[in-house]
Amino acid sequence: PPQKSNVMAEIWSGLSYVRGNSLVLVLLVVVFVTMILLHPFVFLLPVLVTKVFLRESGAYGLLLSMLGLGSLLGSLAAAWLGKWRRGMLLMGGNVAAGAALLVIAFVPRYSVALVITAIVGLSEAGRRALSQALIMEQVDDEYHGRVISLYTMTFGLMPLGILPAGFAVDTFGIERTIGVL
Repeated sequence: PPQKSNVMAEIWSGLSYVRGNSLVLVLLVVVFVTMILLHPFVFLLPVLVTKVFLRESGAYGLLLSMLGLGSLLGSLAAAWLGKWRRGMLLMGGNVAAGAALLVIAFVPRYSVALVITAIVGLSEAGRRALSQALIMEQVDDEYHGRVISLYTMTFGLMPLGILPAGFAVDTFGIERTIGVL
């Protein structure tokens, strides 16, 4: 029979569930932190291309293509590896993405950026696939919708990282900002 549900009660129930499941909570925090720190890089690429590499839109397009290629490879790798050491791969991907940003910050060469951007794409797509799979494995069936909604909401919170990164570029420069990210 149809059941009446209180939307606010369902939301609080989902939040309580996540708070009570430390592994899911940690995974959601990792997703949120990497979203805030990694994603602004993509939005800062035009500044990097024009101010550091002194190139134009074709160079920007090629960097985005490398990001896309890396994302495709990351998604395929996550699917191909199945359940093999997903938690370690997730953390390794986060470390690889952070290291990649440091390389771009300290070795500002376009040829290096092409390779590094592919690595960022690979780690980002792999991170998304792995984190979502790990979260869904840990969540009880009746909470899947509520928890995956929290996971998806992190994408909407991305501007929380982009706005301060934009201000940081004006204040400290693009290389330092990317290095801090």
